[in-house]
Amino acid sequence: MKISKLNYFGVMYPILCFFFAFPINGELNYIDVFKGETSRKIVSNKTDHFYVGTNKTKNYYSKFTFNSGLIRNPLVIITGLEDPAPFWFETALKAEEWGFREVYIVDLRGQGQSDRVLNGQKKLIYVEKFKDYISDVLLFFDSAFKDNTNERPYIISHSTGSIVITNALKKMRKEHIPLKMSFWTPLTRLKINRILENKFVYAIVRFIDQVSLSFGYPIVVKKYKKVEFKSNKLTTSLEKHKTSEFMRFKGGLGSDGVTLHWVLEAIKASADFREHLGSDMNIDTLVLTAGDETVVDNSYEFSNKKISVKNVIGAKHALNIETNDILNSVINLTFEFLLDKPKSP
Repeated sequence: MKISKLNYFGVMYPILCFFFAFPINGELNYIDVFKGETSRKIVSNKTDHFYVGTNKTKNYYSKFTFNSGLIRNPLVIITGLEDPAPFWFETALKAEEWGFREVYIVDLRGQGQSDRVLNGQKKLIYVEKFKDYISDVLLFFDSAFKDNTNERPYIISHSTGSIVITNALKKMRKEHIPLKMSFWTPLTRLKINRILENKFVYAIVRFIDQVSLSFGYPIVVKKYKKVEFKSNKLTTSLEKHKTSEFMRFKGGLGSDGVTLHWVLEAIKASADFREHLGSDMNIDTLVLTAGDETVVDNSYEFSNKKISVKNVIGAKHALNIETNDILNSVINLTFEFLLDKPKSP
């Protein structure tokens, strides 16, 4: 049977769409993920960069450059767990509206476009020691800011990223110390911490974890799989839930699950984080907690007078992929605090 040119096109078009609508080699097709003007701005203002982290991992960051920006101090976004750079592109574009010239978005090792670090189990969230995250962030600043060392940054960090940047402060070069910071739903204490904070229980679980790793079989405490919107724990936005699921599972940016070893390291690091949040931290910081938090135990009370806390009513853990109303409120609270001024009309 002979196929006409018109029918041939009709057969081939959906096949071509299938292949080209999805990422190739892990790179997202932003035209399909984001829409219209947003996609155009991302393509025209973003560049991709890699730097060598500790243990020679290749770590990724995005850099947005806005020629119209008047604020010479860069904005640095330290992402959280399973929270890769593209989830923050909208926030970067919002920063342009507030006058920022440069925005950096840093993928932690083991996620996004940074190297996975668990041999043979590349899609699992794992870090040998949380200090590896800290060393990576210090190396990021040395790499990204080697040509503008006089411009101290502003910081936005999410969840795990807040632990990392806070625990890195004491080792940071003076010119890299943030002017101000905003922590979005920081990981002060995981909801499961209460059980594992018992030293006896922790020691037993740690022993089991070490034995499993020695045999090359890391224990996975949470497997990532597609979830229905009504049962998700990160956002109240149906649209952004669908977008984030697309980027995780079709964009190759997601992981298969979180290892027990990562959880144990996070518990230790969050204890250090709470200690560093004491009176010795001398940087004005805004902490935004989520009213409908599903990941973090919000009972921790911040005693440092340099820290102010605001609760975002109706929000879940991932403020950066929340509904437009919630995200805009979070953006306004953050930048009004960082820049000490309301947005210009």
